[in-house]
Amino acid sequence: MRNYRTLAIHVCILLTLVFTIGCHHRIKSTKQVEHIPRITKEELKQKLGDPAVSIIDVRYSTNWKKSDRLITGAVREEPMEVGAWIHKYPKDQMIVLYCD
Repeated sequence: MRNYRTLAIHVCILLTLVFTIGCHHRIKSTKQVEHIPRITKEELKQKLGDPAVSIIDVRYSTNWKKSDRLITGAVREEPMEVGAWIHKYPKDQMIVLYCD
């Protein structure tokens, strides 16, 4: 259970995705996501409150509604509708996504 919670807190930085492919292309295989950098929860804690960092909760709505764990300052977005919301976040900003 602890590993599951830790996994839920781990985050993916989509800097590479945002800056190199502009978030206009869909990921077609797991090979394409191997290059996306990850950070630890300790590294994320250091970035909380930084206006140059957007933290986005992309858990499925059922998991998000059941959860009592939220990251302060995170914004909830639908994971399957990236094209509808990605334009709201500056391209020169670090974007951290987290899911379970």
